[in-house]
Amino acid sequence: RFQLDAYPPREIVKLSQTLVCVDEGVAMLQCKILTRAAVWGISDVLLSNPALFENQTPLALSYLHVHFLTQGHLSQLISLHPDERRRLRNAAIKVALCRGLAVRFVPLISDVQKTVHGPDPGSSETGWRQLISAESIQTQAELIEAKFQRVLALMHEHEIGADPLQVTESSTLSPKSLHSWSKRVAEHLGYGASRQV
Repeated sequence: RFQLDAYPPREIVKLSQTLVCVDEGVAMLQCKILTRAAVWGISDVLLSNPALFENQTPLALSYLHVHFLTQGHLSQLISLHPDERRRLRNAAIKVALCRGLAVRFVPLISDVQKTVHGPDPGSSETGWRQLISAESIQTQAELIEAKFQRVLALMHEHEIGADPLQVTESSTLSPKSLHSWSKRVAEHLGYGASRQV
């Protein structure tokens, strides 16, 4: 089910919702050098919510040969191996939680840091720093911390580790409890019930 593709030097590799493995060549992704057997796109191939995609696009530094597995092909493989469906679903929930935390909390933390340290040099934001009091900064920081602690408590309650790729066969979660758990996490993060995982 893996497909092959090749890229010349200085070409951007755009394969969305795809698990990609380097077969030959060298690429660069977010200042990291990828060589033979390097992998990216694990979280995107597991998720269905576009708001949580990483959409990583490495740059080929040499002639690059890759193997890739699309989300559609992964779905076909899951239908052939139903025993693995639960493990992949658990992994998808963990990845969605980690990506949801990043999507939700990183901008909030960034806003608090901008408030404390000021806008980036050369940005068009001027004067707004003086409008925010120290009390409101502290209140924002406490709200972020409280939400994050609630999510960690839910993870601990359901014995789910923080590593999205750590999937064990001995997980005691049923599909019903997984659904209720993910719904509770979504509510704590401020997402509606209609969000996809």
